[in-house]
Amino acid sequence: MSRSQSRAGTWCGIKMAVESEFPTTNASTIQSLFTDDVQFVVPQFQRNYDWTKGNIEMLWNDLLDNFLTYKNNKESSQTKGYLLGPIVLVRGNNKNEYLIIDGQQRLSTITILFCAIRDLMINNEIDKNDKLYDKIVKVIENFDRKNNTKWRLTLNYTDRGLFRQIQCPEESGSTRSKSRRIGRAMNKTKSHKLLVNNYKLLYKKIMDAVCTDFNNKQDLMDEMKKKSNSEKKDLIRKNILSLHEFFTYFVQKNFMISIIVDDDSTAYQIFETLNYRGRQLSKSNLIKNHVLSKIDEKDQHYWSERWNKIFDEIIKQNEDDDVFIWESFRSRNHKTKALKKNLYSLVKNKINTEEEAKQYVETLKIDADILIQMYNPHGHPDKATKNDFYAIKALSAKNIRIPILAADRKWRDRSKLKPDYNELVSLLVKYFFYMKVVRKIHASRIEKKMLKIVELIEDGASLQNVLENLQKDYEDDKFKQDFDMFMTEPTDAGAKYFLREVTMILGTDDNDVETVDSITLEHILPKNTTKWDEKSFLDGYKKPGKKMNDFISHLGNLTLLNEKINERIQNLPFSDKRKEYTKSKLDINEETVCNQNKWTAKIIEERANLFAKYANKNWNLKGKHHI
Repeated sequence: MSRSQSRAGTWCGIKMAVESEFPTTNASTIQSLFTDDVQFVVPQFQRNYDWTKGNIEMLWNDLLDNFLTYKNNKESSQTKGYLLGPIVLVRGNNKNEYLIIDGQQRLSTITILFCAIRDLMINNEIDKNDKLYDKIVKVIENFDRKNNTKWRLTLNYTDRGLFRQIQCPEESGSTRSKSRRIGRAMNKTKSHKLLVNNYKLLYKKIMDAVCTDFNNKQDLMDEMKKKSNSEKKDLIRKNILSLHEFFTYFVQKNFMISIIVDDDSTAYQIFETLNYRGRQLSKSNLIKNHVLSKIDEKDQHYWSERWNKIFDEIIKQNEDDDVFIWESFRSRNHKTKALKKNLYSLVKNKINTEEEAKQYVETLKIDADILIQMYNPHGHPDKATKNDFYAIKALSAKNIRIPILAADRKWRDRSKLKPDYNELVSLLVKYFFYMKVVRKIHASRIEKKMLKIVELIEDGASLQNVLENLQKDYEDDKFKQDFDMFMTEPTDAGAKYFLREVTMILGTDDNDVETVDSITLEHILPKNTTKWDEKSFLDGYKKPGKKMNDFISHLGNLTLLNEKINERIQNLPFSDKRKEYTKSKLDINEETVCNQNKWTAKIIEERANLFAKYANKNWNLKGKHHI
């Protein structure tokens, strides 16, 4: 089954799921969508254009593959079109105007492709009386009664001006090419660069396709690179009928599921249906729409751009919009009974006035700054907290960010270091490591505990009260048992975090292990044990039934090394490895590995016992006073 056939099955399932509840649901061809006086408008709340080269390559390859199948099997039942997915539209204030709630990336890219085809014809002096030219113009533009040009698609404030430059036709005979013109018109935003680059890419794709008569064989593509511009022009004019055929196939045999509703609340229901069917759509767009709808129209552009800057920074951290909004909301509304699927409704019910809308954007900015500092802790004034922030990222400890957001606002005095805030971060990291990484407790249970901590903080509880609440999940005897089990086969992330902490406890400067990604896990007894003698390795070990391979993944056999050193020593015997360990400048190697003359099962167990003592002292919140 092809990729497009697989998608077709998925989207057909979605169509059946929504059309019974939302009757204005149609499988519309591109031609029927881009018809009459219909206009599509991307609301200001929508994210900027963000399709990458990878998205373009996938779309183009699918279109080309399906077109070639269509050309070769016109009469076959297998010549199905390409289903581009759903678009969710809300009827606008003006007749025939539709606001795009979902699908703007696809509609924008399709329009760019149409513009590239039109400009290719202009640049190669294809007669404007050619029927194809007129058809393309009609899908890019439409006209009001006074024959004033209107554009079929209008993007948001940020991208609208540059997109207009792409929609405007190439200036025949101009000394400056359109590519250069739009290149000079773009600003430094990511979306502008993507729009310009994708126009150039699609122009080249369609030019190469026409020159090769839509034959995607590699030898023909390689031959194309050697041809001059005049030779390419001759080929384009010669193969113009194939371009006609491709365009006809594109607009008549490719379609979208269009779902048209009357308000954003209904659109949200459809979002939920699509999510249920496995397609991830962001609720943050609808939330942004609601927030901006409460703000005076003359100020909407400013607040829209302010919102975009916040979420552009969030995206740089590879963070999900909805997760961030959820965490921010929960850190400020701990008493509200809430489910993640109701996020849009929850936020919507909180914002009813312009002042509340503006204040909400400001609260997101505050919380985004806190989150970004967690992801980029370099330069944090408190070394211990900086290391804890590194740990949060390394362990993917997202659950504990909610009380940290609350504590940052409640406890942290930015004019000086605030011990309660820093201590809380440390307690939460240790709690997460024990509960999630060591005990493998389900995330929902940890989340419930974190909401309880938020409640304590907001109600004025002390740090001691928080510690006592966390301690309820600890049992003195069980901690050692749990940690012993964890050490037998730890996760890479868990082992790396623990060894890094032990390294600093032993005295290594945090700067040497601060860049977590440059420090790797090293198996002292390597995974490939061909250069090791099992009998010597097990010498002195009294527990029966154990084999050498049983110790490879044990925490007692793991240490930290710079990646370059790690690659260099790999499967060498211990005597050779030890020479390299001394170069690492890490105390965990100098004090627990390099002081050994040989590496055996007995030594691994002794090292593990040492680790267990460190664990009980530093991670067992009930075993000692941590504040």
